[in-house]
Amino acid sequence: RFPCSCFCFLLVFLMSTGSYVYFQFVQQWP
Repeated sequence: RFPCSCFCFLLVFLMSTGSYVYFQFVQQWP
């Protein structure tokens, strides 16, 4: 089975990384 704590950590990691990449991408455009 896949532990919930690991899944929650992975979800938060993906959200933080995705938001960081999103803001970096937005700053490149006017």
